[in-house]
Amino acid sequence: MQSSTVQVNTQDATLGNAFGTSQIASLPFEGRDPTQILSLQPGVTFVGSNVDQNQDSRGGSVSGARSDQTNITLGGVDDNDQVKGYAFQGALRSTLDSLQEFRVTTSSANADQGRSSGAQVSLITKGGTNLFHGSVYEYNRNNVGEANDWFNKQSQLQSGLPNVPGQLIRNTFGATVGGPIRKDRIFFFLAYEGQRTRETLQTTRVVPSDNLRQGIMSYDCTGDPACPVRGIETLTRQDLATMDPKCKANGTCAQPGANPAVMSLFQQYPHPNSSAVGDGLNFQGFTFPASTPGKLNTYIAKFDFNITQNQHVFLRGGLVGDNNGLGPQFPGQPQSTVAINNSKGLIAGYTATLRPNLVNNFHYGYIRQGVGRIGQLTQNYTFFGNGPDSLTANTFTIKSNVPVHNLADDVAWVKGKHTFGFGGNLRVITNGRSSDANSFSYARSYNLWLNPTAFIAGTGSSLDPSAPQFASLGLPAVNPSFQTG
Repeated sequence: MQSSTVQVNTQDATLGNAFGTSQIASLPFEGRDPTQILSLQPGVTFVGSNVDQNQDSRGGSVSGARSDQTNITLGGVDDNDQVKGYAFQGALRSTLDSLQEFRVTTSSANADQGRSSGAQVSLITKGGTNLFHGSVYEYNRNNVGEANDWFNKQSQLQSGLPNVPGQLIRNTFGATVGGPIRKDRIFFFLAYEGQRTRETLQTTRVVPSDNLRQGIMSYDCTGDPACPVRGIETLTRQDLATMDPKCKANGTCAQPGANPAVMSLFQQYPHPNSSAVGDGLNFQGFTFPASTPGKLNTYIAKFDFNITQNQHVFLRGGLVGDNNGLGPQFPGQPQSTVAINNSKGLIAGYTATLRPNLVNNFHYGYIRQGVGRIGQLTQNYTFFGNGPDSLTANTFTIKSNVPVHNLADDVAWVKGKHTFGFGGNLRVITNGRSSDANSFSYARSYNLWLNPTAFIAGTGSSLDPSAPQFASLGLPAVNPSFQTG
């Protein structure tokens, strides 16, 4: 197919592309997020998700610059994620059907395009016209033809359950409408998009083995002549009680051997179905498809005013309302953390053609990024320092409220064959954070604190199978490689 689009930039040294409404509508965008198209351009390294960008700031690098060096503007004002600095995500979300133009400069940006070393992404919202126009759409991805996660399939087969894949459902829907309020003078454009997701994340926790749930422990005794052929020795509850003679003497435990309170707690854990984690003997894995439901809403409104033939004003408002669960600690429990986003913003622009060769653009933007993670903690808590994962989620609540005021003004003056540009940009950022991470006390049990040598096996003390005082039990010594276990 032939195209009249100019592929070589003869105006300046910038590298990048501009996308109009027809290209935006026809290109495949993951999650219908227009800024994701940046990840497909030359010079861009993208690792695939915001989770990866949290762990590696090069995850969205452009031309060698780190992720937070990408600059996103919406309607001429700053729309960057001030909290995480994600490369492909603005504080206010734009929908595909609300965009008039989408421009990306990946390298050698001019001073009027951006202020950072990474890519410069510019988003322009549609406006109304003298004719009414609109759209209604829905995109649905369901479970038809979906394959099961390998680990989930294995755990289901081992448990005698049917081979059923986890959910991966995304339903995106929305509508737009635009038109005149007063022909040739005042116009409006409205857009709404919602997304409902029902997805599962394969999650693996460490749980007590079936033996440990009954107070029976096992250990690797390879290398000791008294060790069974299979290399594993099992300690019964009576063995453990016999090897704990000081329990009643100092009054520090309920009864010798297995603690009844801990045994009662262990009964509340699900039975293991995986050997992917744990020591394989006393602690094993439980893997399950954790439900991560999501609810995303985007609201956009824009009004355009033609004051005179040479003066134009626009006003754009936006609101985001997101609620995403990040998965429960164990099946049947509430979401361990819920990610929320209630960012909002107001952008105003004034364009004046002072003379045929002199144009001034003024923009003001107020974008308040409001994001957070709502945890489950409401009181003090206890947990095991190692061994099984906590039975319930010990997650904190963290909220960020970051308002940004942005004033930008630029003047373009055409003089003969030359164009002169002047301007300034002022940003005022207030960073508000709150967290209850230090609001609760906790208690932790940790087996490495039980002996000055950081473990019990091989020390000749209580609970050491090879201690001389327990020779009558005929127990083999713990393999040195398993002593810390």
